[in-house]
Amino acid sequence: MRASSLGYPSLPDSACRHRTAPARGAGTVFALTLLLSALPGCGPGESGEVPMSAGKFVESLENLGYFKYVDAAAAPDLKSRVESAGWDGIFLDANRMFRADGEDLAEGGVERLLRELEPFLERQGVTLSTIVSSFGDEEYTIEVNDRVYSIWQAADLERSESEPGWLWGVASCRTMDLLDSLLSKAGSPERAYGVNGGNDLFVFFLTEPLHGLITSHPDASRSDRPYAMVEEYPWFGQPH
Repeated sequence: MRASSLGYPSLPDSACRHRTAPARGAGTVFALTLLLSALPGCGPGESGEVPMSAGKFVESLENLGYFKYVDAAAAPDLKSRVESAGWDGIFLDANRMFRADGEDLAEGGVERLLRELEPFLERQGVTLSTIVSSFGDEEYTIEVNDRVYSIWQAADLERSESEPGWLWGVASCRTMDLLDSLLSKAGSPERAYGVNGGNDLFVFFLTEPLHGLITSHPDASRSDRPYAMVEEYPWFGQPH
């Protein structure tokens, strides 16, 4: 896997997501293609895709705010390393990607993840005033800022007996939903996307334009690209 070559562990073929990314209209895609083809180094390639130089990719990331959470002193070096790595550079640490083990989430670890994400969430205007976990044999819920979120219910536990991995997947999906709810309420444009899944699931915070840039890159890995998780067994939205 590409992620493993940049310091992240190899990731299993499972994951999960809740939202469906809005489709771009044909007119919008055509207009973007014309615009990109007019830029230096961005003419149509033999495959029919619009190629993008590493330098242009880094410039586009910067223009869309990708590096905004990186310390100013460290940003130039990170940009240089991303340019050297090309598309794989998205797996370098820009303070946007965090481990979110699906097994841990299903076994009561959502509160722990929220605490780990708290510095990032605070930068988005999210205040975690109260977190109350209720983990039992038949249900797992978590109350955040006076709203109760269901992570899994008895029906999910029963379903997991015939569909192995369902509980991990649905817990991951609903955790992403929880994060998106908090971000949306705070007025943040960032959203939570999945990268890979299962024990090697990561949450990748991106704005919609950043997600579009990264996933439409000609060198984007189909299986490693960030995706919107949905409660659909067995892939939960992960491209495969």
